[in-house]
Amino acid sequence: MIKPTVLIQEKLGAVRSPNSKQKSDSLSLSVDDLERTKAITGEMLLTAINAKGWSKAQLAKSLGVDRSLITRWINGERTIQPKHQHQIQALLDL
Repeated sequence: MIKPTVLIQEKLGAVRSPNSKQKSDSLSLSVDDLERTKAITGEMLLTAINAKGWSKAQLAKSLGVDRSLITRWINGERTIQPKHQHQIQALLDL
């Protein structure tokens, strides 16, 4: 049997029981932060990687994703999810 991590259980608890103000507030803050994230295009991503002097592999390792996903983002084959956009902005100073 697969057991979810504590963090997943806490977030699920916050969603299932919105009466728990502290948990739902922390969940709302993270959603608000993600909604405020400026959309990053593939061209912007490639420019930022080059400006930082990084390789696609370095960025992929920092994000915990496969390098091929970085290539797909740059080529416009996949959209960059808000979670990753936020991380990319922090890593590449966007």
